[in-house]
Amino acid sequence: MTVAIYEGDTAEEEWRRDIAKYITVRHPHILQLCGAASSGRIHAALFHGDLISYNQFLDLYRHSPILTAYIRGYTTTQYLNAWAYIASSGTTGPYNFWIRRTSGLLCLEVSPPQSFDDLPWYFQDQEIPNGELLPNLSIADMEVVAIRHLSLQQYHTCCTSVPLFRHEAISTSTTVTLAAVRRWPMGEQFGSSHGLVGARDVEIINCGWGSLAMPPDVFDMTDSSTRFNATEVSERAFRLYFQTSAGPSIWLSQANHNFHRLQVIDNYADYAVIDRIDFCVRILPSASTPPTGYLFLCPPSAFRADSSSFRWPDSPAYWSFDPLGVERLTAEEAKHVGFPSMHLTAVVWGRWWDASVYTGLRQFHAAKGFDPDGQDVARHLGYPLYELSGEMAVSFARVEDQYSEEEDPSDQEESSDVDSLLDQEDSSGAHHGPPPEATTLESTEPSELLEPSMSRAFKVISNIKLVLILFLALGYVQLLLIGD
Repeated sequence: MTVAIYEGDTAEEEWRRDIAKYITVRHPHILQLCGAASSGRIHAALFHGDLISYNQFLDLYRHSPILTAYIRGYTTTQYLNAWAYIASSGTTGPYNFWIRRTSGLLCLEVSPPQSFDDLPWYFQDQEIPNGELLPNLSIADMEVVAIRHLSLQQYHTCCTSVPLFRHEAISTSTTVTLAAVRRWPMGEQFGSSHGLVGARDVEIINCGWGSLAMPPDVFDMTDSSTRFNATEVSERAFRLYFQTSAGPSIWLSQANHNFHRLQVIDNYADYAVIDRIDFCVRILPSASTPPTGYLFLCPPSAFRADSSSFRWPDSPAYWSFDPLGVERLTAEEAKHVGFPSMHLTAVVWGRWWDASVYTGLRQFHAAKGFDPDGQDVARHLGYPLYELSGEMAVSFARVEDQYSEEEDPSDQEESSDVDSLLDQEDSSGAHHGPPPEATTLESTEPSELLEPSMSRAFKVISNIKLVLILFLALGYVQLLLIGD
């Protein structure tokens, strides 16, 4: 049991309000009232379960990336289920989040939250089953439960249950590639970010043009444009967004492979997956009622720069008196006849994760039998594979060329250097600097050491010595035969 005590000048009023609120609620993820008591100015309500705050419960497993992601995942599923029930019953939030200590299940208190830190959020593309994280199990046993209960896709969903976004309004001339990963540190502008890797053939979805509580007059014209009546669009905003259909799972399935390839070992929060771009046409206020006519918004396909890149087209929206939109009005003409002006904005969205999420991915993939530094998980799930972006491929090529030039000097240069050192030794009887053998060992592989290091004269002397040794050996053998 958990007891809530009400004290203060408004205690009785709050106590009676909560009793009336919870006495009609019956849901496993909402506080269940089991009794009430009052004595003088002190009032109490009894609730089922040994409750602990959500943040305190999460703190118990902070050192386990897998369990932290798992708890966030299944509590988000439970929150969405409870929220749907509350919405259907007419009860409103906000909420405090509790956990039943004995079962690990989420429990909502319909009251203003004490803190918004680490609360489960409503972003999830599939349900996450609860693995019954019982307190009598060790951390290792609980991780086994989580790994057994979750598929690869479900664990990736757990990692995205608490969305960490950064977004920025961009200029109308900017082209954005979705599913690309960019180094975009917090506080820096998107225009100064650097593309690292990207995936081809990523499925992109869009919602089509729309405005809140306002359907278009005609969805699809002959050219797939969308039409609205001009007299009904004053001060409205029309939005179109493009987003990857698989969300960030494509990246999470192979993130550690790409970090390993790019030699990234820290500051993981600086790397964002570009997941979505929003375009907005806002109709500005007008001093007079616009004339009878039409607003046309170009088809979503006009925003594609290529299969996964998007930008503003040359004419995303225009006014016309023609119901078919064939005879377009220029911006000057539209303003002259009384149509409102338009304002175009675009916002790019990126998602990021901290080091603990990537550590958990590595552990989970390995526990499922995959190489955490490979792309086998992505192949197994049928996802496109990430490749170096154009700018990174050029950078890597330059580094490799420079390395090749530094590590592969010509044999002529090496021979002349060694000859020079030998000549110095012969003429002075002492080395000027470190021995040539030590210099060669530090810069050359053992298999490459012998041949390039010998001067031509040294080779001749060595060959003569070898012939003499063979001659003496043959002479010794003949003597033995004669003696026998």
